[in-house]
Amino acid sequence: MTPFWNKRAEPTTESVMVHLNARLQPEHRGQIFEDPLAELLETRSPQSVVTGAGTVVNPEGGQESCDIFVDLAGDIDSSIRTITEFLESAGAPVGSFVERGSRRIPFGSYRGLALRVDVTGLAPELFQEYDMNDFIGTLKAQLPEKAALQSWWNGPHGTTFYFYGPDIDALQESLSRAPSLSPLARDSRVEVIA
Repeated sequence: MTPFWNKRAEPTTESVMVHLNARLQPEHRGQIFEDPLAELLETRSPQSVVTGAGTVVNPEGGQESCDIFVDLAGDIDSSIRTITEFLESAGAPVGSFVERGSRRIPFGSYRGLALRVDVTGLAPELFQEYDMNDFIGTLKAQLPEKAALQSWWNGPHGTTFYFYGPDIDALQESLSRAPSLSPLARDSRVEVIA
């Protein structure tokens, strides 16, 4: 029998939810935030683990936000600081938070813009002459520093592209050029989402 003073105490664990104010498909959520966070926890807090994740969708099926569920071990406050600092450096948008019990800890510094490309009124021959991927490649090449296309959604009237970056004015200026880059973006519009 092991004396009680030789027994190791079980680490303190607590489940938290990381809410990201980012409109990401599950695959993109994993690539940009979830998988890198799991790797970080593996090295910084080996007994803390990502236990799951999900994407909130609107009635039409487009993504609205996403959540990552984490079981934290050890110094919970320090682990939350590590998580929020890491996710901010990865481009987490404003409006994101960690939910710990009834408390919300806000974080996020990037701003988000949706570029909605309505293709319903376009002539079918335009799609033979112009390619949406070429248009997006040209647009991405003109984005300001640290801005990125993080995800997209193919809806009933066209495609919505979700861009995030630290400078919303520079991002807005870049996306406002979309109609001049391709006839496919003739009826596009930009909307602030974060």
